[in-house]
Amino acid sequence: MRVSCQTVRDLMKGHYDDRVSGYQIVDCRFAYEHEGGHIAGSINLNSREESQQLFRRPGSGLRAAQGLAPRPPSGPP
Repeated sequence: MRVSCQTVRDLMKGHYDDRVSGYQIVDCRFAYEHEGGHIAGSINLNSREESQQLFRRPGSGLRAAQGLAPRPPSGPP
């Protein structure tokens, strides 16, 4: 659910290439905040509908043949 800024930095520098075959950084702030400054290569999704459209679309994603994993018990949504 959450990662530290150090982990994102290391991911972008390729430190996890042996374990991670691809990733997408999603900025969930308002569009004007994303336009004001964001991580290079990130996409802006600022509504539940946009997120579901991208991540819950049947047949999409790295594990498209598998169902969605259950939400981990990390606190309230």
